[in-house]
Amino acid sequence: MAEKPFAVRLRKARQQAGLTQRQAADAAGISQPHWAKLELGIRDPLANVRRIEEAMGKLAKAVSCPLDDLLPPRAR
Repeated sequence: MAEKPFAVRLRKARQQAGLTQRQAADAAGISQPHWAKLELGIRDPLANVRRIEEAMGKLAKAVSCPLDDLLPPRAR
């Protein structure tokens, strides 16, 4: 199974920070097994982001409004 770019970048960032998976998971507020799945590419948070972006776009289209008008200033 080929490594996924997010997984590779996450592992590299954790290692450069000098953290164990448990330390990084604790800092992120998730379990160590969940962190491991992210590093292995089993879980892909970017897939969730893409689904949310798609849903938000559909909501904006439904009310004939630019998406930026629906988002709070910090999210833009």
